[in-house]
Amino acid sequence: MDSTFYSALKAHTGSAKVYPVLAPDDAVAPMVVYQRTSTQRDLTIDGLSGLVSASYRIDIYATSLKAAQSLSDTVVIGLSQHKEAPINYITIDNEFDGSDLSGDPKLFRMIVEVTAHFTA
Repeated sequence: MDSTFYSALKAHTGSAKVYPVLAPDDAVAPMVVYQRTSTQRDLTIDGLSGLVSASYRIDIYATSLKAAQSLSDTVVIGLSQHKEAPINYITIDNEFDGSDLSGDPKLFRMIVEVTAHFTA
């Protein structure tokens, strides 16, 4: 499931590197970091249906707000149109500016929360 989501995400990030959970200390922006935040497996009276919904948080980092917003828009548009098995569709649940410029290096961050609907 996570490797399939990685492939879908990577297809819509251009040249930005994509990392699961945590970027390495020497990572350079622009970059995308994602993590699965929940998983729901559809259960029927006969057992598992084979449908799975997995929620992901995607953190998009860039050296300018405009670049972070642009990459975020590209990711949102791409994922919302992604329909390649085993992913049936992806919904965009939330997007917001998560920049905290108190750290070093100063990176701008956009956060996108999505749910990927899979057939297992």
